[in-house]
Amino acid sequence: MKEKRLVKEVELYRLKHDTFSLLFKIKSSLEILGTQEKEFSTIALESLSELEKLLDRLFLLDKVLRGEYRIRKEPLYPCSLAAQVFCVNPSPSEPMEGDNFLFTKALEAIKDTLKGEWRLRCSQNSLILEGSNPNSEIESFYVNFCLLLLSKINVNLQVRLPKIEIRWGKC
Repeated sequence: MKEKRLVKEVELYRLKHDTFSLLFKIKSSLEILGTQEKEFSTIALESLSELEKLLDRLFLLDKVLRGEYRIRKEPLYPCSLAAQVFCVNPSPSEPMEGDNFLFTKALEAIKDTLKGEWRLRCSQNSLILEGSNPNSEIESFYVNFCLLLLSKINVNLQVRLPKIEIRWGKC
């Protein structure tokens, strides 16, 4: 059983390595081409960047769900992290215990989901993000990605689109 798991992990690692190597080659080629065909190159590079983020999130989620990622219990300041990700002034918040890396990754995915106009409100135990509804399967995946990541660090995420509410502590 352990041997089969190890083989799957090696296969996944190879897939991840090959995928990101291919993305790097395509991206480099487009950057070289970009000096001649700027508009085409810009669109292709933006699409590749989105694909890279999606793959990165898929592989992270796989690691977390398989228990390969060790979730840290460290001081976590949700409102401060949200302010950094969304580039707004931070609101004071009490620390909670959680994994800063996973919380930040979840917020980045939410930011990619809430396209266009959005608002961020933060209180002592709640972070409310309002924006537009996801309009693609990838954006819907990002919402589910957030639900799963945040549930692993005991943060409650309520999604009533176009509003996403993240709660922690004694809610």
